[in-house]
Amino acid sequence: MSSFWGDILRVLFIANGITSSEGTPVIGGGEVRFIEIAKRWINEGIEVKILTTEAGRELCERLGLKAEFYIISAGTGTPVDYFMTFLRSGFKSPIKEFDGILYSTTEHFYDCAPAFRLRKTSPLWIAVVHKVVSLARRGLGTLPSLIFYLNQRMGLRYIKSRADLVLAVSGSVAKKLRKMRFDNKVKAVACGVDYKKIREISSKSIEKCYDAIYMKRFYPTTGIFDVIEIWKHVVEKRESSRLLLVGPSAKSVLRKVISMIKEHDLKENIEIKGPIYDFKQKILLLARSKMLILPSYEENWGIVIGEALASGIPVVAYDLPDIKPIWRDSVVWCPLGDKKSFSKEVLRLIREEGLRKNLGKKGIELMRNYSWDLIAERELRMIQDHLRTRDSYIET
Repeated sequence: MSSFWGDILRVLFIANGITSSEGTPVIGGGEVRFIEIAKRWINEGIEVKILTTEAGRELCERLGLKAEFYIISAGTGTPVDYFMTFLRSGFKSPIKEFDGILYSTTEHFYDCAPAFRLRKTSPLWIAVVHKVVSLARRGLGTLPSLIFYLNQRMGLRYIKSRADLVLAVSGSVAKKLRKMRFDNKVKAVACGVDYKKIREISSKSIEKCYDAIYMKRFYPTTGIFDVIEIWKHVVEKRESSRLLLVGPSAKSVLRKVISMIKEHDLKENIEIKGPIYDFKQKILLLARSKMLILPSYEENWGIVIGEALASGIPVVAYDLPDIKPIWRDSVVWCPLGDKKSFSKEVLRLIREEGLRKNLGKKGIELMRNYSWDLIAERELRMIQDHLRTRDSYIET
């Protein structure tokens, strides 16, 4: 086994939860993370295979990941439909055995069940855990919250029983898992950004077209409805303030966003774009904004925060205990759910260019330590160390 990495060099990434909205794949931090790591491991000579949905394959290809894909069928429509389809995907897979390393990209059942079964023929299962949620989630109905909770808890049970190494995306998540008695399987890891490319794009002289940008999936737990109310307060004090909303959205959420914009008479102040897959375009939009605003109620790391900081713009966010230890004083924090306080911080940053520049410089310096190159290298080394330690134990 000690020669595994020298002889086999094969990894199966399992990402069965990627869906599409309005015909385009939904992109989030978890998807970005595994894709960026996989691309860099391929550059190191590792053979990468992906078990995912058709939307997952499209997303990988749009983000520049070229690999061999195994496709499962994903549901469309209601949360129950998605759950039942993903439930089936946990038991039915186009792969019956795999002799390389398994890498489940989330803690959800549909990624963990295939890994659980394939572990019989694989020497190692690495399980990534992004967050541990409670049963009640702000802004979601009872059924969606229950489905999400059960999906995650089922996945965590599989991880606890058979995964060899658990990668918790943040120290906060690692602490929660240790309290759940995952013990020495757990290692805290981080996310990253493409630091060099971001600096190449954003370091040029770029005109500020927007006072703020929101770049996230339009979803109740990511604070999309809070954003509209926050901007209403901003415009009451500064009529010309402009906000750009960027991200994928379900039809029902988008309808509500548009309705709120009309209700608060903000049509001249808020612009909406769909999801952005082109990296340069995404960073240019960040650089053309004076700040990123993220009134999210759930975050485990916040890749978009890192991208904004690396672009040299400040970030205003709700004070979340899961991410505050990561970003510390590089982010302007506001009390959770306090939209008026949030709007005051936004207005302060709009007016104080010097403060924006100081925060921007601090963010650029911080993000030097979070490039995807470093993150992928550290994670690969962590896996190699785990294998060496395990092999040494077996040999003795």
